[in-house]
Amino acid sequence: MKYLIYLVLFLFLLQSCNSAPLGPSDQELSTMTRFEKWASLEAGMSEENVFRILGEPSSKRVWAGQTSYKFECFTCKTTFNKNNELWSWFGPSEKLK
Repeated sequence: MKYLIYLVLFLFLLQSCNSAPLGPSDQELSTMTRFEKWASLEAGMSEENVFRILGEPSSKRVWAGQTSYKFECFTCKTTFNKNNELWSWFGPSEKLK
């Protein structure tokens, strides 16, 4: 029984280590500025979480196995790798990461 509990805890820890970054909660997002939202992005985030933070993109471009999205301003852009994980992002008044 003791080993079963350890196994369950180990599997939970393993699962939490392998999951993509989630970013701020919906409640935190409601009080954040556009700049703070861009600053909260992390490499490896899923498209779903990025869209939850930034809203729907205005355009999409697929090239060389990567997908780029542009958001509400001309210079706001995110790029995802083949696994749909956030690879790079360029937001308002920021340098390319």
